[in-house]
Amino acid sequence: MKRRMEGERKVKRRMLRVLAVLMIMMTFVSGCGGSAETKETEASKGSEAVKETAAAAKAEDGTENAGAVSDAQWPEYAQFRPVDQLPEKTLKFAFLGYNNNPFWNLIHEGYDDAVELFSGLNVEIEDVNMGNEITAKAYNDAIDACILKGYDGIVGVPLLSGTEVGINRAAEAGIPVVNIVGEAEESDTPMNKLTCIMTNSEKCAEIHAEAFVDYLKAENNGEPAKYGYIQSYLGSKEDLQRKHFVDYLENMMPGCEMIGPFEALDQAEKVYAAAKDMINANPDLKAIIISGGGPNGAARAVQELGKTGEIYVFANDEIPENLQYVKSGEMWEVMSQGPQGQVVDAFTVLYNYVVAGEEPQSKLIDSKIFTITKDNVDEYLK
Repeated sequence: MKRRMEGERKVKRRMLRVLAVLMIMMTFVSGCGGSAETKETEASKGSEAVKETAAAAKAEDGTENAGAVSDAQWPEYAQFRPVDQLPEKTLKFAFLGYNNNPFWNLIHEGYDDAVELFSGLNVEIEDVNMGNEITAKAYNDAIDACILKGYDGIVGVPLLSGTEVGINRAAEAGIPVVNIVGEAEESDTPMNKLTCIMTNSEKCAEIHAEAFVDYLKAENNGEPAKYGYIQSYLGSKEDLQRKHFVDYLENMMPGCEMIGPFEALDQAEKVYAAAKDMINANPDLKAIIISGGGPNGAARAVQELGKTGEIYVFANDEIPENLQYVKSGEMWEVMSQGPQGQVVDAFTVLYNYVVAGEEPQSKLIDSKIFTITKDNVDEYLK
């Protein structure tokens, strides 16, 4: 029953997104309204069904309990709940994300959920389109656009060094910023963010290292092996995750040899090319570890080169493409970074700060994570 209800919600979100695209196209054709940098979805206007999130929350005596949201009304994957208080005016929050690989589909599912949930709390959330190229300039330009539009808060994915410049400009303008997914190491200029909700890179590395060792014990007589490493961007937080992985692996099973790291810019085709080159150049390669987007490219290379069952891919994100390769045997395990929860939790933290002045618990909050293997992949493929 619960899965069916969730499926119905997803169908509804897709319909809303289609309606949003049609509205944008109509606006473009008529030549009026709308900046090219933002798109106000139909979902952001809310529906009567989701507005019940707040309206249905009443005290036992039948009086309105302004802003109250019960656990039953909030998704289980979320760590936080909004304060029992409504804003004095309609708030406008911005979301800064990308669309350059299927991982962002999971992020945008969280965005759709946030739009629905917060529409019942008098909050409008708008998606600011930053395109497909991930650069500090694109991010800072989007921040500047948000400042000009006077948003009450921003949730975004900074990822690269230099984005602290734009985030600090937003803070100076009185607009709090919550980061998700990842951010670069702090430079000489401290980043004046409200907080960052992201995967704990050390925990993620530990999980992948443990899974890799389990694989070697099961399929390689417990002997150390050669593996390749691919990440999205060199010089990002992924460098730290790679270091943790190497350290954990050395402690668990000394003697493993790393090929790489290689940069693939979150693109499956670049991952595919790097994986194919590694496999062809290293006949004794046993695994490929991927900390960024597009890991299905490596699984495809393994499959096409006839190495299924000989080389396994270890990666992140429960996108359908990855799950299919777990099922068919090219991927040993996939770790979820809790992307939907990161988005909803970020907007919740932002809401609580703007409405009630409630500070987040720390400047860095770990997202919920879990793993998917051949033992439980059917549950997620449903």
